[in-house]
Amino acid sequence: GACASVIAFGRVPLGEINLDCPAGMRVPENRGDSPKHSVLSLGISKYADRIYIICTDECDMTVPEAFGDKVMLLDGFALDECNGLGQYDHWIKASQSHLHAV
Repeated sequence: GACASVIAFGRVPLGEINLDCPAGMRVPENRGDSPKHSVLSLGISKYADRIYIICTDECDMTVPEAFGDKVMLLDGFALDECNGLGQYDHWIKASQSHLHAV
């Protein structure tokens, strides 16, 4: 299984995430060919149980049909808002977004 560390700055604990964030955790609506996904990612996708794409721009991107129903888009900016991370730097915000995928 996966594990994650909990980080605390002052009185605000980090490491716990808000899973009730529909704006930040989305099933892709656009399916089809996309130059954003390499032949390698398409090839290894068949071995994955889940595929998480963390994005901040173009979170409505087209994802390949080959990814099936295994893929979820994680909108970093929306996750930051749901988790109240506005005051933290990029590295804290990115780490929290990655926790959503774990």
